[in-house]
Amino acid sequence: MSDTLSGIAATDADVVVVDLRLTGGSGMDVLSGLAQSIRPVITIALTSYSSGVIREACLSAGAN
Repeated sequence: MSDTLSGIAATDADVVVVDLRLTGGSGMDVLSGLAQSIRPVITIALTSYSSGVIREACLSAGAN
């Protein structure tokens, strides 16, 4: 996940769209890592799961 966060930081992105199902990791981990970064980034989570529990988990992890 550190490679992912480093790559995002290197682009100076203002917005990041994250799928919750990633090869070799979790989108939730990416959301949490971005929420803890020094530079604020707007994060949007994509998923095919429609439950309120998933939505709340994404918001708690830092998704906007």
